[in-house]
Amino acid sequence: MLSAPIFRLPTGDEWNIGDACQGVLILGATGSGKSSGSADMLAIKMLRLGAGGIVLCVKVDEASYWMELARLTGREKDIIRVTESQESFNIFDYELRRSGRGAGLTLNLVNLFRQLQDLVESKGGQKLNPDFWERACVRLISNAIQLQCALDEPLTLPAISDIILTAPKSDDEADDEQWKKSSKCCRACVKAFLKQKGDFDIKRAVNYFLNDFPTMGDRQRSGITETWEGLADPLLRTPIRQKFCTDTTFTPEDAIDRGKIIVVDLPVKEFDQAGRIAGVIVKFLFQKAVERRRAASETSRRPCFIWADEFQHFVTSYDMVFQQTARSSKTSTVYIGQNLPTVLAQLGGQQGEPWMKGLFGNLLTKIFHANDEAQTNKFAADVIGEDWQAIETVSAGESRNILTPLLSGNRNVNASFSPQVKHILLPITFTRLRTGTDRNNGIVDAVFFQAGRKFSNGLNFCKVQFKQRQRSNPQTAMSSPDERQQSTALMITGMVLCLWLSHYPAVRWGWLPGTLDLREWMKFWNQPIIVNWPVTALLFSIGMIFIRIIRREIIVQRVKRQIQEAKWLKKRIRQDTRDDEHQPIE
Repeated sequence: MLSAPIFRLPTGDEWNIGDACQGVLILGATGSGKSSGSADMLAIKMLRLGAGGIVLCVKVDEASYWMELARLTGREKDIIRVTESQESFNIFDYELRRSGRGAGLTLNLVNLFRQLQDLVESKGGQKLNPDFWERACVRLISNAIQLQCALDEPLTLPAISDIILTAPKSDDEADDEQWKKSSKCCRACVKAFLKQKGDFDIKRAVNYFLNDFPTMGDRQRSGITETWEGLADPLLRTPIRQKFCTDTTFTPEDAIDRGKIIVVDLPVKEFDQAGRIAGVIVKFLFQKAVERRRAASETSRRPCFIWADEFQHFVTSYDMVFQQTARSSKTSTVYIGQNLPTVLAQLGGQQGEPWMKGLFGNLLTKIFHANDEAQTNKFAADVIGEDWQAIETVSAGESRNILTPLLSGNRNVNASFSPQVKHILLPITFTRLRTGTDRNNGIVDAVFFQAGRKFSNGLNFCKVQFKQRQRSNPQTAMSSPDERQQSTALMITGMVLCLWLSHYPAVRWGWLPGTLDLREWMKFWNQPIIVNWPVTALLFSIGMIFIRIIRREIIVQRVKRQIQEAKWLKKRIRQDTRDDEHQPIE
């Protein structure tokens, strides 16, 4: 399975699924053709392989682009489009009820919450004894989750929050009858204790909320509660709460086992931080799920992918950990970005540079497109490496004397070669790559590098070219709104014409009243109607002729669209199957 080829390089070498699962990094400046060149080709190949995966969106048109690719490859039914009004995924209830060993453990549920909080929110500022408050808050969350799990109700973050916020603040409140009637914490303690009397964890949770929590000092208790609210707040805000804290309509297994493509259509450009949090949550849960799938079904396991254009918005500390074993889980991480400074800016500046280099080091396939950013071009040249090169040195001289005006002097030219270590590709090379568009006949240049591999050209890289395709959807383009409006107008015109032809004789011969007065119509309704059958037949025939003409015109337009679409698809399939088309070309 891992040896199945995806495409062939200009050197004749194959790049297969195993290579893809070692990670792909695509870098290029804005307008360099990275999205419409190498990324577009790789996305189509992944879909044709039947791979399932997730797509994280930054641009507002990213989801529409993947819908176009799905139509092109016959994968329309495999798209799960997560928007603010469609699809949801209860992450905590999923962890509670998922299959496999280790599912439903309170310790894992608390750890999931802590991991998500660390991933979606950067911590800043100084806290008073943060280790104490963190441990105390973890204890609070653990006991609240334990009570909620014992109720056999959906495990949601709002339900956990209700238990915590309605916990007694003092011994007197714990004994108050009004509190017992209105507090969800009290109801959960009673139901959990009666249902599982002998459970040690339940006893600890009930004792914590009815004895330990009320007897804490006001400052300590309010500090723990405030810490919880600060940690949970990002996940309890709309639309994150609606998407990940209600019910479940999709899970990561839809992509892993059934080949679905989960498109998180909450683009960062529109939803900002909420869009980033949504993408990070889906990616993290997908990474954990794909790592759990069993090796017993080695032959039947389909490849998966994680796709992120402008990936710097979704990078987390777990990416590097996941990428270390991504090949064994048959998951290809495809990260597309512009340059190193944009990534470092998202990671907190220079302090994030070691982490960035660690992640990039685990993405073994790197495709470099045109770029004018010096640090990125230097990085690309360094990745490809340096080698001994023979550097030619030429020196020339001429000796002169008093007779030089009459006789030619002695001229000496010396050439020598000295070995020096130089970049195999100079950084300036990446500023001269073509960027597609009509100016370059749709040709996009790139440098394809793969660590630990020597290609047929004897190097660890090769120069490749990609042919840009038109990224418009033929079905949408051919069935434009203007054309649909024309068809509708044609139909309405025909109907009006038929009514006009039939209305005048019908009024003249007394078949219909010649006025809009309702009373006249009521009188006419109660009178017997005398039908002139020859004229009726004539009018009916005229109407049928117009209807047939209109219908024929609509059918002709539809057939023309289908023919154009078939030609377009035939051309795309032919280009995709030929070795020298829609592949990296020389």
